[in-house]
Amino acid sequence: MKKLLLVFAAALMCSGLFAQVAGNWVAYDDAEGNGGSSTATATENNGVVNFTGTVTTQYQYGYAGIRTDDAEFLEALKTAKGIKLTVKGDGKKYSVRVETNDRPDYCFHQFTFPTTAKENTLIIPFNKLTQEPWGKKVPFNPRNIKTVSIHTVGQPIELYNLDIVKLEILK
Repeated sequence: MKKLLLVFAAALMCSGLFAQVAGNWVAYDDAEGNGGSSTATATENNGVVNFTGTVTTQYQYGYAGIRTDDAEFLEALKTAKGIKLTVKGDGKKYSVRVETNDRPDYCFHQFTFPTTAKENTLIIPFNKLTQEPWGKKVPFNPRNIKTVSIHTVGQPIELYNLDIVKLEILK
């Protein structure tokens, strides 16, 4: 049974249906389901997850992102006041999204932030999250949290490079 599961997982990974995993983070991009050619790579070194790649315009809304699948963290976040995110970047802007299961239009609540080469800790209470201007506006409900993701902002991006040093719960 174990061998069968390994063969199945390897087949899915080769087909592109699984994104790359580093720690509790999964990298994904527009090439996976939208016919784009952006890239996203996640690697972990001593607990720091590096998210790097390119964003193209082959898909008209080109994007790359990374999300956490840590079930314990996501469950605890449902009763928190927000998140505390420590990053070190390349001078570009990124958006941290607190994605909920009540957003079929993908207009998630988010917080956009600039990065610098110096490590920076962002305190992001849920009441500071906003939605994109194109979607249906709904109040943020932390009980519906399904994941936290970090996305590139804009396109094209020849090369992006972001270190996610720490993601914590804001109590």
